Amino acid sequence: MLAWQCSWRSAARVQYGAASRIAPALCRVLSLVGLLPLIGCGQPGPVLVPVQGRITLDGKPVSEHVVTFSPIGNTQGNGAMGPTDEQGKFVLTDVRGETGAHVGDYKVHLYPTPLTPPHDVPSDVVSVGGGGGSVPAIYIDPNYTPVVATVLEEGCFVEITLTANGQGATSETKPLPD
Repeated sequence: MLAWQCSWRSAARVQYGAASRIAPALCRVLSLVGLLPLIGCGQPGPVLVPVQGRITLDGKPVSEHVVTFSPIGNTQGNGAMGPTDEQGKFVLTDVRGETGAHVGDYKVHLYPTPLTPPHDVPSDVVSVGGGGGSVPAIYIDPNYTPVVATVLEEGCFVEITLTANGQGATSETKPLPD
C-alpha cells in the first residue's frame, strides 16, 4: 500500500517502501508544472492604435489644453492624453508615454495649460489658467463632460466640436488619413 501527500511545508511523506525517495521529487515537479501557466505564456495585452484629432469651441481651435481620453465601459488601459497645438490638433499618448490609445470608448475632457509657462510662476504650479481661450467647466470635469469618443481598431482621427453653452458637443471618429 502506497500513501503520500504533498504540502508546501514538506515536499512529501511516504509511509511505505521505495517510493519514499521518488515521491518528494515528483511532488516538486508537479508543483512547478502547475505554476507554468502563470509565468507569462498567455496572450499579449491589447495594443495601442494611433489616435489624432482636432478640437474646436464654437468653430475656433482650442489651443493650450491637454485633451484627456478616460476609458469607459469595457475599454482597457488607463486612458490617453495629448496637448493641443495652435490649430487645436492633438496626438494621443497613453499614460506610460507610448503613442496611441487602446481601442474602445472614452469620455473626453480638457485641462487648461499654457504651452510656455510664465516666468513668474513657480515650477511646482501645474497650470495658471486656460490658455487659448475659455472652455466651459463642463468640458473640464471628467465626471460631467458630455463628450464621448470611440477609438477604432485601425486607429483614427477624432473631430471634437464643443459649444460655449455646454450643449450640443459632438465627436466624430474617422479613419486616419493616408
